[in-house]
Amino acid sequence: MKALTIAQPYAELIACGEKDIENRTWATSYRGPLAIHAGKSKAWLDPEDRTHYPGMVFGAVVALATLRGCIRIEDLPLAYRGSAHANGPWCWILIDVRRIEPVPCKGAQGLWDWEPPRALSPDFISTVPPTAGTRALTLDVLREAAANLTVTPHGSPRAIDAKEGQES
Repeated sequence: MKALTIAQPYAELIACGEKDIENRTWATSYRGPLAIHAGKSKAWLDPEDRTHYPGMVFGAVVALATLRGCIRIEDLPLAYRGSAHANGPWCWILIDVRRIEPVPCKGAQGLWDWEPPRALSPDFISTVPPTAGTRALTLDVLREAAANLTVTPHGSPRAIDAKEGQES
């Protein structure tokens, strides 16, 4: 399974359903299951974050999600425009977020491979309900935003056909 290390308190905001967009300076063509790893750094914390989010952990996978899209901020669907968490330049759209018991592990930069414990088999994961507050993103909403979308993963320009997901 692919994983993404995210600084706290942002990993916690995703795990509790308050944040369904992750901002990156780079795009990805990856779509599918994504482990949300809370990094060890405390550099992004405000003094009140520990009080507001007392269960916040560091250095562990805290949630599982589906990465549904990667869209430039100016191409976001109307439903996402104005979101406090949409800062771009690339907005990674997360759906079906499921908080899990923290699984301690070392993170990494970029997308990285994570081997979930056996207890987190796909059959088990499908029985865990999505975190309350997470938004369902339909393919129609993504198609609205993706018309003529240019995706530039790691500096390699290429266009992705929004309807078929094929390079053009």
